[in-house]
Amino acid sequence: MQTFKEFVERVKREVRLESYISRHIQLKKQGRRYLGLCPFHNEKTPSFTVSPDLGFFHCFGCGKSGDIFTFVQEFEKVDFNRAREILADYSGIPLQISDRDKDKQDEKIELFSLNRKALSFFKASLYSGIGKEARDYLASRKISEKEAEYFELGYAPPGYQNLLQAVCKTDREKKQALSLGLLKERAGKTGEYYDFFRSRLIFPIKDRNGNIAAFGGRVIGESNEAKYINSPASIVYDKGSSFYNLYQAGPSIRKNRKAILVEGYLDVIGLFAREIDYVVAPLGTGLSEVQIRTLRSYADELLLMYDGDSAGKRAAFRASQLCLNEKMPVKIFLLEDGKDPFDLSREKNKLEIDRLIEDKSLELSAFILSEILSGVSSGSSPEKKRRALEGLFQFIRNLNLKTDQDMYLKLSAEKLGIEASALSEDFFSGSKQNNNFQVKTNNPDTEKKVKKTQSPLAICEKRLIAMLIMHNELFEYANRLSEVDFVDDDASFLWDYIYTLFLNEEQISPEGLLSSDVQGISIDFIAGYLIEETEQRENVVEIFLELLDRHELLSLEEKIKRLSVFEPNMVETEKAETIKRLMELSIKREELRNKLRERTPGPERG
Repeated sequence: MQTFKEFVERVKREVRLESYISRHIQLKKQGRRYLGLCPFHNEKTPSFTVSPDLGFFHCFGCGKSGDIFTFVQEFEKVDFNRAREILADYSGIPLQISDRDKDKQDEKIELFSLNRKALSFFKASLYSGIGKEARDYLASRKISEKEAEYFELGYAPPGYQNLLQAVCKTDREKKQALSLGLLKERAGKTGEYYDFFRSRLIFPIKDRNGNIAAFGGRVIGESNEAKYINSPASIVYDKGSSFYNLYQAGPSIRKNRKAILVEGYLDVIGLFAREIDYVVAPLGTGLSEVQIRTLRSYADELLLMYDGDSAGKRAAFRASQLCLNEKMPVKIFLLEDGKDPFDLSREKNKLEIDRLIEDKSLELSAFILSEILSGVSSGSSPEKKRRALEGLFQFIRNLNLKTDQDMYLKLSAEKLGIEASALSEDFFSGSKQNNNFQVKTNNPDTEKKVKKTQSPLAICEKRLIAMLIMHNELFEYANRLSEVDFVDDDASFLWDYIYTLFLNEEQISPEGLLSSDVQGISIDFIAGYLIEETEQRENVVEIFLELLDRHELLSLEEKIKRLSVFEPNMVETEKAETIKRLMELSIKREELRNKLRERTPGPERG
């Protein structure tokens, strides 16, 4: 009996996408892809593109994209189950599904057992002589032995063979440990393994039943490696729907009907130790819709407790949007810049933290408007208001409910001193128009319009992410990209996700990201750029670095534009400081322009 997943994977592997689609529309081969008239909207010039390399289609006209199952659903107007039946009939692949296959359940039991053995090894290492450095670290962070024992913290000692020799006694256990991410296989040397977690404090991750599903590891001491790494997805661990501490916090969350969401393992441990025991954290990736739905089954309201720096605000903003669309009541508590929830837990007791949460938490609408309309009020210049409205409209377009759209339009109109009816009319009339931007590719014949206005910065970010997915060697420049202040929420979220995969030494590919195992992730918004990358070859690094420079230049120009608008009531000292800052940015802008001029011209990238 083949499983649901096996059927899907076999169809994608054995049924050629272009062959199936060509039964319904005429496709013409162009390089490594196929072009045709889109079956989902009326057009005279072909903009429907099929990439056999990706197993992916995308229309540059209407924006529809997906894999072979998506095509069948959209073309035949059927649900996913019926699409499977259609593809089973077409391909001859038998449709036999057994999600609860006994062999799979037995394998899960074995994997949970192996993870429990690994945890026993990590815990023993923490309290042995070799674990002194880790114990000293815990003491320096004021984490007691009682707290460490409650959360079953452990230590992965330095070296490449410790867990391998202590836990993985048989070839079967070695292969199972490889599937769990406890071991990695040496490049080009089949059957030669090494420990994935080394010189790290270990945090066991439990599923809802208390089984050890995965591990997180924090580096101890000076290291050039990533501060945190996590187990990859496996048949016992779905990071897209899991939380750290949900097993322990579940009863309290259900009892109180509320949950606190923080960003890190130590944040959870610190608050839990202060008897704030309804706290959880996502696991190395941005928050997903699936995780919000999971929390909704436990709680009636959610508090986002994030760092108050720019990264924390961005994470809180994106999480707020997800909560709004998932109808999850939420408040936001941002800490002072430079502090995190763990710091708060070491400085305050439960009563003081509860009081701070009560006094400092923001309602969802107040937080969202403060972020979108930051520094803009009824007395601001028309130019500042106009730029603020661009961000506001972009946010409102992503809201599912028209009532939510209407509410945020009215609140924004009140803050900006604009007639609500005029603002609403501008938004809804603009949403009905085809506001297009031109996507340039290396082949002028494939330049198509994509439905949705985007800024040059957002386009640049999508190209950067698409190049990383298609050319993993570009992660050599990950440190520079991690400094980018993304303007596109989707690109920012996907960057966080693939960077986590990279740090965990996991495979990064369009096929993997399109997999049904990756919940809450959609790469449709960069589908066109991924398809374009199948045509690019020799000067990949040069193009990527040029895009990074161009993004930095565009960001500088946006800052200069914002600073150049002086408010009427600005005091002289503030104006002088602004002029000084403008001069500094202008010098840097000119340096970047010169750098881009000096580059050897490559193919036009838009």
